[in-house]
Amino acid sequence: MVESLRLPNGGWNEERLQMFDSSTAANIHRIPITNWLLEDKLVWLLWNSGLHERLKFSMWKLANYGILTAHNLIARNIRVVEASCVHGCNCLKYANHLFFHCQVAKAIWFAMAWSIKWDAFTDFSLKEKLYLLGHPTRVFPVHSNDGAHFFLFGSIILHQLWQIRNSLRFENQHFSLENTMALLNFRVKEALTLFQRKTEIISTLRHGACMGSLKTPPQFIKINTDATIRNDNSLVGIVARSHEGEILKMWVVPFHSNIPDLAETFGILQGLVKAKQEGQTNIWCVSDTRRIILRLHNDDLQGTHWMAEGIIQDILIEKNTFQEVIFHWSPRESNIIADFVCN
Repeated sequence: MVESLRLPNGGWNEERLQMFDSSTAANIHRIPITNWLLEDKLVWLLWNSGLHERLKFSMWKLANYGILTAHNLIARNIRVVEASCVHGCNCLKYANHLFFHCQVAKAIWFAMAWSIKWDAFTDFSLKEKLYLLGHPTRVFPVHSNDGAHFFLFGSIILHQLWQIRNSLRFENQHFSLENTMALLNFRVKEALTLFQRKTEIISTLRHGACMGSLKTPPQFIKINTDATIRNDNSLVGIVARSHEGEILKMWVVPFHSNIPDLAETFGILQGLVKAKQEGQTNIWCVSDTRRIILRLHNDDLQGTHWMAEGIIQDILIEKNTFQEVIFHWSPRESNIIADFVCN
């Protein structure tokens, strides 16, 4: 079992699940108990990496036999019409074969910059191979400085191999090594660029104008927002202060959703709406949900719930109606008044 994410009573540790975005956390909740087999070392390898949430969850499903290969389906007593490898290898569709030893997989792994061959690791389990991706320097020709890059490339290869399998199985699109490697190189470059941007923004949040410890600039009104979930609905708390910290007004606004990201983004939007109604032009908008503030500072970042995107766009449009709006992250303990209001 994944002890690090599980409580002694068998339930999920909700506090630790907050490290993931809401859609990933929802997917984790759906994992049946029989799939809680991933060792802690592999869990932390995945979740502490710079991988996109989609890749992290895909890798976790792969390690826990959640990918719907023929072997996994047969193991669940599900009838499979065609059990052989889709690429004509005359082998049962094991995940270990499809992702590492199939002729298509071999071609892609060897075509990458490190020319990886898995022939010497046929007896290794799927989890052991995944662990090697994160610790390659002693077994593969990978320099220690390239370990993170190799793990990213390998994770994207695994994701792409499943895409290739599905394209052939359901759309009759045949594999092209040249096109695949071009796509893989593009995906890796894109992931590295986004990771660099995210690192820069987090650094700004920690050291720059978005830190919770900074004072509100003169001529600005500070708007603190927070949300609480109650059954199938939410309540949003909004607190308006002067730049000196004096409380000017407070509002509570109901919202018909129990998705935290939607409620938090709706709160920020309502904060701007209330500020406009009060005739304010310079807004210092504060939230304790870091991923939403990150998203508002960079269009390329993902991580918030997909349903929140529409509200985020409304916030950005509303922002343009003010003279200046600064979106600012603050720790929860510094947002206590808004939290009290919404509760």
